[in-house]
Amino acid sequence: MERACSSSSENGYIRPRGTASKNPAVSALQDLLFYQLTGIGFYAKNALEYKKTDSETNKKITRLIYLTNKGINFNINTMMNAINEAYNLKNRVENLYKFVCKNNGKKPKRSPASGLLRPGESLSQMVSQANVINAQKSVKTSNFNIFAIQTIIRQSLSSSANYLEHIKMEEKIPQGFYSQIYNLLDFLGNDNITLNDCNVYALKAGELHTQVLEALISAYEKAYGLIERKKVFAGFKKGNAILVVGDDFPFLKKILEETQEKEINIYTYGTLNYAHSFPEINKYKNLAGVYLGKYDNFAADIESFPGVVVLTSGNIEELTDIFRGRIFSTEDISMLGVTKLERNNLKPLINTAYDAQGFDEDKGNCYVEIGFGIKELENYIDKFYKLIKEEKVKDILVFLGCSDFVQDNNYLKKMIKILPDTTVFITLDCMFSIDINFKPKSINGVPQILNLGQFVNLYTFVRMLFAIAGKFRKDINEANINITINLRGPDTIAALLMLLSLGIKNIKINSELPIYLTDSLINLFNKKYGLSKIFGAKIDAQNIISKKA
Repeated sequence: MERACSSSSENGYIRPRGTASKNPAVSALQDLLFYQLTGIGFYAKNALEYKKTDSETNKKITRLIYLTNKGINFNINTMMNAINEAYNLKNRVENLYKFVCKNNGKKPKRSPASGLLRPGESLSQMVSQANVINAQKSVKTSNFNIFAIQTIIRQSLSSSANYLEHIKMEEKIPQGFYSQIYNLLDFLGNDNITLNDCNVYALKAGELHTQVLEALISAYEKAYGLIERKKVFAGFKKGNAILVVGDDFPFLKKILEETQEKEINIYTYGTLNYAHSFPEINKYKNLAGVYLGKYDNFAADIESFPGVVVLTSGNIEELTDIFRGRIFSTEDISMLGVTKLERNNLKPLINTAYDAQGFDEDKGNCYVEIGFGIKELENYIDKFYKLIKEEKVKDILVFLGCSDFVQDNNYLKKMIKILPDTTVFITLDCMFSIDINFKPKSINGVPQILNLGQFVNLYTFVRMLFAIAGKFRKDINEANINITINLRGPDTIAALLMLLSLGIKNIKINSELPIYLTDSLINLFNKKYGLSKIFGAKIDAQNIISKKA
């Protein structure tokens, strides 16, 4: 008998590497690379004022920004090569800028320090350079909130760059994105800025992310067909198995193509669960299903997986010797027991899958719903409008990111139990694990818990919120919509800035925050945007109820 799984998700949050496993040298190299990129931003931004751009720099800039993601322990050599590559690109755009200035009879603007730095030749020299620069910047920044907001913008830019890399796999990146990227990089390399500048550019980063997600959905649907909501198997099929992790859709499709005649079942984990909603990927019969887990401990989730695992993103925790020989990665990451897999040669992966144990028998009979596209968007706008008008739904609570908060475990589950049945819960990039006996209700065909999937769907979700508010001729902030974001990485930071740039206020965030999100900064954002921390399920639910009294 078919049943819904106790884990209602097409998504999955993969925990970032903790500081204990982070290589300090890699972290320093990421800072030095980013410093070089801000120099590129200065020259490229100013060259664009004369409508001149360097195609080679445009081609490589998003990948280089992605490499500065401090949550990923990239290989040392990869980082050193990237720094030298960025330096060479910086020289290209510097020459371009000076050339156009000369042709137009203009004097070039004075280069910032990041535009003049030549990276060291050895690892120790590069690490030393990064440490010196970081120390100098901390001295120059008199207001820590300025440093904090710049860090937030850097994280958001990293998320946008990653998504732009995926657009690049499918089609050409629209030219307009580059001017925004270089503008943000130039700002992040500027030491003479005000707090007001930071607020302006934080919203610019949010605007960029909105446009990137819109373009990404369009690129995916052109390549793989319009998103369809699907019931997807969340168990196991007897036979050899490969688990594909991360967010590389083209590579997943390549694996499916090359294994469809080889009796190997392919499972997805994390963002790639979203692939089941695309007709051109879902058509492969060897796409067996999703692999559900708690998503906050990747190693524990796959420990019992008897097949081969392919990592298509490096933002995961350190793995142990138990996985040696059956873990592959398309990234150059420093991780024990992980083999680099070349994209054009899947033979090692396929051979290892045949050698691995695989599943001895079929197991499981549960399914998850996946996909939230334009059809669902239009359908749910009308449904919500009717339910709110009839007062069958009085509040919409939105949760972005993992729903389990350190200071209040099972926060979302507690909120569902406390709040009345007139409350609908919408989750996005949120692994919601519930007890098997817990049965979420349905309100006239609308699930009380509506899972919209990955952050890729954030743009579609926002369109729905504005459309619902618009039908009632209300400002989005006047509608009974409460948004909570669990800030745990670049995607969640980008989501926050995106929502703020769209004018959405009174967002709640988790209490256990990254070090750069200080109480002082939260207070600043509270005055400007109504941003506040959660207190706990009991208090927060009571506050929502008391507002209705």
